[in-house]
Amino acid sequence: MVEISHTPPTDKGPQPAGETSPARLEHVRTEPSREGIRVRLLIALPVMLILIIALFGGLIYQIVIWQFSGIVPEIYISSFAREWLAVLAGFIFLSALVGFYVAWSVTMPIRRIISVSAKVAEGDFSVKAALPTAEASEMGALTQSFDQMIESLNRFIAMRNRIILESFTGGLLTTDMHGTVTAVNSAAEKTLSISAAEAIGKPAVNILRNPSLDAFRKVVEEALWKREPIVTRRVEIDGPSGRQRLSVNTNYMRDETGRIFGLIVNFRNLSELEHFYEQMNRTERLATLGTFSAGLAHEIRNPLGSIKGITQLLAEDLRDNPTSLEYTRIIIREADRLDELVREVQEYAQPVSTSPEPADLNQVVRETLLLARNNPKATMQDGVTMTEEYAELPAALISADRIRQALLNLVVNAIQATPPGGQIRVKTALVADESLPLRVVVSNTGSSIAPENLQRIFEPFFTTKDQGSGLGLAVAYQIMRHHGGDIVAENDPDGVTFTIRLPIKTLEEDKGS
Repeated sequence: MVEISHTPPTDKGPQPAGETSPARLEHVRTEPSREGIRVRLLIALPVMLILIIALFGGLIYQIVIWQFSGIVPEIYISSFAREWLAVLAGFIFLSALVGFYVAWSVTMPIRRIISVSAKVAEGDFSVKAALPTAEASEMGALTQSFDQMIESLNRFIAMRNRIILESFTGGLLTTDMHGTVTAVNSAAEKTLSISAAEAIGKPAVNILRNPSLDAFRKVVEEALWKREPIVTRRVEIDGPSGRQRLSVNTNYMRDETGRIFGLIVNFRNLSELEHFYEQMNRTERLATLGTFSAGLAHEIRNPLGSIKGITQLLAEDLRDNPTSLEYTRIIIREADRLDELVREVQEYAQPVSTSPEPADLNQVVRETLLLARNNPKATMQDGVTMTEEYAELPAALISADRIRQALLNLVVNAIQATPPGGQIRVKTALVADESLPLRVVVSNTGSSIAPENLQRIFEPFFTTKDQGSGLGLAVAYQIMRHHGGDIVAENDPDGVTFTIRLPIKTLEEDKGS
């Protein structure tokens, strides 16, 4: 987290003739008052002490004269008067020094506080009123308290600026007009793969020197050079998650006089928006296809039952004709296969709604893997190993049977796609600070999905296998969406990874939703 620099540039630019800036007027008003305080105290306090000592000395002299007049010879009284006058002069000189020192010790902290407060009023929060060698006196405590007030104000402004920075949904980067970075929010750090702590105070062109950020850096350089805002410039960069498309906008920060003192660069990751719209379009297509499939499956199942029934009756009459009997068996077998396909279509189009209950997701995964190892459709090739890794997870509010069905489809696909000597890895994880923190990851080596097929593998009837209906992954996706989660498929350097992501809910939250 970083803060926007709140110290405005000191270069105010030339002022028009005959005009005085507000800051200069304030300076003109403040400076005489500082001198006035110093002059008054440096004169008044010593004079006051001199008067007190003089009055006190004169009073003592009069008391002595009254007491000893007529008793002591006049010569002794005259000698006492001269000596007392010398002593009194010494006291007066000493009181003047003491008064001057006391006045100076009082006026210096006050003048420093006034000077610092003027700079703070101009926006400079880096100044300090207390001297490094400040004594533990009342005035020293006053200056330290003043500094603590400035630090508290500085923290408040820093917190406010941080909140403003992080309130932007996209990335935000600001510089001064020389191109020095003054602020970077966390979204910009993540997208550009830079560190705010290292970036602030350094030229933006150096921070963005990575070749993968060339297009973005050129936009910043163009904005600084042309001194003109840039609206919706689309660029591509190589981010931590691959190629990313950004929409970049720039504008200028101005002070109250309209003078430009900085550049603000705001950008948004279009890849996330495009993924969102793809998800919306896919959901809409699947909903339309589901409605159509439900009606079609219903219309197919009725005549299919009649065909199978009539064929079974026909087989009774053809017991003595082996060839015809074999034909009837083929018809019945294919009718059963078609019936299973219709059942899958109905299951996809109209998923069975079950009441979710708290369950141990790790146990659901263990049971699914046991079923997968004994599934006749999933025979592992020679040398294929399956490893399991379980994290500590909270209870998940799920329909265990439905999650087991979706996960079984993924594991069976992984077994079928793994060549001899390959490896299948299944693990659970809990990712904090995510909307879908519960994860089940199924990955296998030795296979990959064509990039153009990654967005289609969850569509019904789409398959790259020689056999299969193409409904397994579509049904699994529907089950995850029904639970408020999703499935993500991606190619790894050595294979393919499917990640199931689920939310953490309570019974009260589920009933409320």
